[in-house]
Amino acid sequence: MTFGPWQPWSVSRLRGMAAHLSCPGHGPRLTCLWCVVLGVGLAVAGCGSRVEQGEVHLVSEGETLSAVAPPLEPAGGVVEMARVWFAGNGLSTGLLGDPEPFDADGWTLTAGAARFVYPRSEHIESAAWLLPSGPGLEDGESMRCAVVLGAGSGVQQSEVSVDAGDVLRFSDAGGKVSYRVVRRPLFRDTSPWAAVSYFALERTLSPDDLRGPGNWFPGTALTLSMGGANPTEDRRFASLPFAFESDRPVLLPLKLSGLTLNGAPVAAPVRSPDTGDVVVPGPAYALPTAGVPLEIGWDAWSTPQTMVVSLEYYGGGDGRCPSACNQGVSCCESDDQCGDDETCGVRPADGRKVCLPRHGDGRDRLGALVCTVQDTGRAVLAAGQVEDLEAQLSARGTLDWVQGVVLRIGRTVTASVALPDVMLADGSGRSISPVRIRASDVALVRLERVAE
Repeated sequence: MTFGPWQPWSVSRLRGMAAHLSCPGHGPRLTCLWCVVLGVGLAVAGCGSRVEQGEVHLVSEGETLSAVAPPLEPAGGVVEMARVWFAGNGLSTGLLGDPEPFDADGWTLTAGAARFVYPRSEHIESAAWLLPSGPGLEDGESMRCAVVLGAGSGVQQSEVSVDAGDVLRFSDAGGKVSYRVVRRPLFRDTSPWAAVSYFALERTLSPDDLRGPGNWFPGTALTLSMGGANPTEDRRFASLPFAFESDRPVLLPLKLSGLTLNGAPVAAPVRSPDTGDVVVPGPAYALPTAGVPLEIGWDAWSTPQTMVVSLEYYGGGDGRCPSACNQGVSCCESDDQCGDDETCGVRPADGRKVCLPRHGDGRDRLGALVCTVQDTGRAVLAAGQVEDLEAQLSARGTLDWVQGVVLRIGRTVTASVALPDVMLADGSGRSISPVRIRASDVALVRLERVAE
């Protein structure tokens, strides 16, 4: 697999960005190879994984994150807010769930996403689009990882979406920070449980740069509020019938800074101030190999906060049929009939040739290695961990679908809040509390496969 930079899109696409979340048709699933590595080169006998460097607990046995960590308390929803730095080449807003993705290389955007379900689900935190939730660390652990297969929508067919109103709002007491996450239809999915979701995307604005409120200021305590909604006539989903304001704020995390890969500072692409086009691409970064693991560095703070490192593999999604081709068995025969940032390839769903994004569709996550890491300023991903993920994709028959690989790194703060009871279709009230509120500072980097 080879992955190169995407063609830049117009900077005007950033205006008024607030789009639907999109999810491919890959159901959530967790698989595992139970492995405990005590140190470099020292592994438990019978371990199904090979880890060359680092103290790592690589876990994967069972179907849910509860099988690889102390069980998570089921939650009735996840509300996310994140500052996202697109710190590499060929990075699309589709990686945040945007169904109309555009090239965001070098940009820093503030994003919001949310969904609520009844009954409570222990899977919903793994569904986070802005920064997934990794397995919990046990005493003495510096890093623990889980292989997650599929898009991890976090919502099962037996669960029902909950409408909490048109707008969710984050705000602070001093009026320095305000951010609105707007109700949008969930993905392109028409199933009843996918009826309601929330998404927003805009340029990151600091209160120091404006006379009015900004949308991001590290360390600020934000309160979540929502207007509530009346039940719909068709009763396809539940509703929160009361306005709500949380009594427990969530702190915006400390800044994710000083990011390095194998000792080299991460340098984002440079855009022209006149046209907004990328004029200087960022450097290429390689997947770990047997001889060269990937060492990730960042600035640690005196007050540690949870760190998540996620290595994510993406497919080409549904692709598209260019207007130059006749609709039929195939939409293209060669790359020349597709765009500069596309390749003519086979769509796995039906075997037709279509124009696929050269670096993968950010909404088509085939699998990921999601790790929780202590905030010490250093983490290591080894080739053996990549091989474990790829072995799971191969067993599922999706490894050949991979179009691109992205490394997602974030510092995150989580709070749990209690909501009023929601009203179900039969008019009864039920609790979905607690709901998780997650604020994260995230960086995205594309990784390339290199010949060993």
